[in-house]
Amino acid sequence: MAKRLGNALLTRLVRGGRGPKAIRLVTIRGRTTGRTTLSRGPSREEVRLIEVPIAERVPLLRAYLDLNKSRMARTYFGATPYSSDAELAGIAPEHAVFRLEPA
Repeated sequence: MAKRLGNALLTRLVRGGRGPKAIRLVTIRGRTTGRTTLSRGPSREEVRLIEVPIAERVPLLRAYLDLNKSRMARTYFGATPYSSDAELAGIAPEHAVFRLEPA
């Protein structure tokens, strides 16, 4: 329940152009086009999402955890910046990771 409330609050902040500077919202424009929009406040950017294979996620998850040392990130991921590569590999299938490319 706390995660859901925190996510809702963070979404409202970012949609309004506030909150952590590095966070953007990924919104789907429509089912038929498959286009996505990266947004923060009124700013929009067209991007294409490419899913990163599970075997390549460990360094990206580590980088995310290194940048986001908050308790909320640790709770969501079940890992810390000090987790081993083996621990991160164990949770990698549970966390979708995408590369963003200009559309």
